[in-house]
Amino acid sequence: SDTLVLDKIDLSQISVSYIEADMTEPFEFNIDQCMGSALVGKPLQLNMKGAFLKEPFTAELKAASLQELLEKDKSWIEIETKIANAQITLAGSVELSRMLHTLQLRASIEGKDLETFNQMLKLDLPPVPSYGAKATLYLLEDKTELSDLQIHIASSELVGKLTVTDIGIRPKVVIDLKSSLI
Repeated sequence: SDTLVLDKIDLSQISVSYIEADMTEPFEFNIDQCMGSALVGKPLQLNMKGAFLKEPFTAELKAASLQELLEKDKSWIEIETKIANAQITLAGSVELSRMLHTLQLRASIEGKDLETFNQMLKLDLPPVPSYGAKATLYLLEDKTELSDLQIHIASSELVGKLTVTDIGIRPKVVIDLKSSLI
């Protein structure tokens, strides 16, 4: 059975600020409300509302129960965030015995109006009406790989793979993308 059970998690007004000497204003992350539970044999569930760099967001986090983690020596996690007209999803699993050596995670972003990230990220992104990207992220000791990579902007789509190998002085980046229509 689980050794840690939380019938109700209710946190509010959590704020994190970070600033360095060369920054004009602090990096801010606020969670106005975080509610959830970690019941016996059930996944941990958290629902959050707040602001990231002054942009409102909602997020839902689900993870394996402590019982599942202890019995199977592995865990899974799913995080779904909505921010700046975009939905960002991360999902994956990790085996504890291999956690320090490998990590596999499915990641995706889908959104409308890419320029809605401009104020939050202090960028000048183009007015792209719809966009998205998804891939399986593999983190190994000296290599990062995005396989099954799909990037789309409106009706144009690129598919392929990106690999970053961190051996030597400079990382080596190999990008292999194909498109049937640009």
